Amino acid sequence: MALVIADRVRETTTSTGTGDIALGGAVVGYQSFALGIGASNATYYVIADQNGANWECGFGTLDATGTILSRTTVLASSNSNTLVTFGSGTKDVFCSLLASKIIYKNEAGAPVGAGTVTSASVATANGFAGTVTTPGTTPVINMTVTFSGLAKGNGTSLSAAVAGTDYLAPPAGTALLKANSGGALANAVAGTDYLAPPSGSAVLKANAGGALANAVAGTDYAPATSGTAILKGNNSGGFAAAVAKTDYAPATSGSAILKGDGLGGFSSAAAGTDYAPATTGTAILKASGSGGFSAAVPNADYQAAITASGLLKGAGSGSVSTALAGTDYLAPPSGTAIQKANSGGALVDAIANTDYVAPAGSDGLLSRWMFQDTGWDWHDSGTTNALNYMNGSAQRWTPTASSNPTLTIASWPPSGAMGELLIEGVNLGAAGTIAFPTANWIKSDGTFAASPSAANVTLQSTGTDFILFWTRDAGTTLYAKVIR
Repeated sequence: MALVIADRVRETTTSTGTGDIALGGAVVGYQSFALGIGASNATYYVIADQNGANWECGFGTLDATGTILSRTTVLASSNSNTLVTFGSGTKDVFCSLLASKIIYKNEAGAPVGAGTVTSASVATANGFAGTVTTPGTTPVINMTVTFSGLAKGNGTSLSAAVAGTDYLAPPAGTALLKANSGGALANAVAGTDYLAPPSGSAVLKANAGGALANAVAGTDYAPATSGTAILKGNNSGGFAAAVAKTDYAPATSGSAILKGDGLGGFSSAAAGTDYAPATTGTAILKASGSGGFSAAVPNADYQAAITASGLLKGAGSGSVSTALAGTDYLAPPSGTAIQKANSGGALVDAIANTDYVAPAGSDGLLSRWMFQDTGWDWHDSGTTNALNYMNGSAQRWTPTASSNPTLTIASWPPSGAMGELLIEGVNLGAAGTIAFPTANWIKSDGTFAASPSAANVTLQSTGTDFILFWTRDAGTTLYAKVIR
């Protein structure tokens, strides 16, 4: 349970007597106790009779549903600050921060309702003691501790820390220190606990006894050398002067091109023997066979540049010449027609449906073309009522329910060519009255009717009907049959 104060908490009640208050719901514009205070929580309340002089202020507790308020403690009331026996009628019940439960400042800034300190004292405990000055007016508490030295805490109090147990006691003297097993510090031993600082300026090394000793030149390190000669290792831990042309190639003077002389040095390289000398001029060059270059011959050593335009062919003499259209290559045609080669080495227009099959979109006649393993092109026309024969010889049609559609079929083959369209009709009976294209509907006895219904066929409201249309005069005369 928590004490909760909230704004705009107001309900009504019709409860009577001195018992618990059954809350009747929030007043318009306010929130309920259950919402503002919360079930099982406590708050300060005011109960006021709407039609009388009875009222009560107190500390109350809500039940687990937030709808019953227990009048736990009465703080003020119209019944001499005791429980009021409320009569019939409607009472207001609301949350209020009662005056007896608040502390505030008066116009001079002094607190009102906070009470007055009349006495104060300090108990000696947990390592602390103290005194109080002016305990009856404005108390001043002076705190002290009951021990001296380093302190330690145990979570609730302070006490003196013990040297060697709680901390390392400070050592005397200036020696290097180490911790001993008794929790104190002891002098560290040079050569055992640390390397003692060396004397002198010799190069040093660590010895096996934990100290530093002088290092031996030529054994432990390479000694410094004098002079400016190039050096090499002498196999004795030191350096010796390196021998020119034996240990290294000596530096050379001048600007000539160099080659190795076989003796560890360099000598001048011979132009035309060791390298190809630089050439002058802008001519195309070829190797001269004597280590140099000479001018290359056009159309003998390389293909000379030509001034001709257009397509080229090899001339058979190391050069090229202009190629002839119709002799050396097929000249590009003009226009956009499909081409075929003629017997004269050129291209001529190809004839549609004779030399090639005309593309879809135009009607052409193929004479004695044979097809193997062919099938009809199938197309899903969806809900559209305008079918196009060019979309496929078999099409699915799913007209919208109750739409009373008018079906049209466009782009039949030209007159003299047979055109057949198989329609896979879905839920045709649910589409309402369908206006089909004018057709001769074939009845079971071989006679014609003007519509499927006249041919004694009922289209399915749920399911698929297959209808075959065909014509041989571009759709002028249509025949149709529902396949059952």
